[in-house]
Amino acid sequence: MDSEDHFASNLLHFVTIAILSLFVLEIVLKIYALGIEYFWFEKWEMLDAFVIVVAFTIEITLSAIHANEWKGLELIIVLRLWRVIRLVTVMVTFKEEFYELIEDEIDAKRKVDEAETETESLQKKD
Repeated sequence: MDSEDHFASNLLHFVTIAILSLFVLEIVLKIYALGIEYFWFEKWEMLDAFVIVVAFTIEITLSAIHANEWKGLELIIVLRLWRVIRLVTVMVTFKEEFYELIEDEIDAKRKVDEAETETESLQKKD
């Protein structure tokens, strides 16, 4: 049973590193695509990147020194939860912006229809 626990622990550790690697890749691509200035203006992105880099660094360090004890590192679990909270806030913000875009498009169509109606009425008067 001990070897199964060890296998599961190692598997979860490497899955964690793989997921964090994807998040680090996301940060690198954001910096490449949007520029470093984007992170200076978007404080949430900077905090998110900081949490991911710290978590990734700790995971790699633990892997390198073969540390099995998490004493004093419970904070990293809380920091990982930050990623979940961040994703929820991004989804809520996206939803709000999406609805604003829909409202803007509806307003624009209404204005076009009003302008067309006014143009037709003016043409009938002439």
